[in-house]
Amino acid sequence: MSKLQTYRKEKALSQKELADISGVTLKMIREYEQGQRNINGAAAERLYRLALALGCRIEDLLENREEIEMESLEKLYAEWRRQAEEHNAWEEEHGGSNPVYWDTDCGEPAVREDFSNWANLEEVISFEDMMELERGYEG
Repeated sequence: MSKLQTYRKEKALSQKELADISGVTLKMIREYEQGQRNINGAAAERLYRLALALGCRIEDLLENREEIEMESLEKLYAEWRRQAEEHNAWEEEHGGSNPVYWDTDCGEPAVREDFSNWANLEEVISFEDMMELERGYEG
């Protein structure tokens, strides 16, 4: 069962009623619920209308959200590491007597906090999640 269908049924709405309330066509709602169309690729306005009609957040309607979040984190981590490596290389060449290096040791709480702040995360990333990102990093 899709997340859209789950939320719709929790609100005791038929597909037609959801279509009427949200302004999203009945055909689209059916296709999202049956998996014929990927809701993750839906237009932002359409997702907004569905979420508003169902009283939930847009993110709540997305399928495989955890995988999407991890993919985004992997991209952010790769960019953070790239910037750290560029900065550290510059410091090697031009840093003078007191170079300032970016530490990328995932075991250090301060490094996880630095990455979390850089990536604008709501919470500091866990050691396990940071290690998973590091294992997947191809620098």
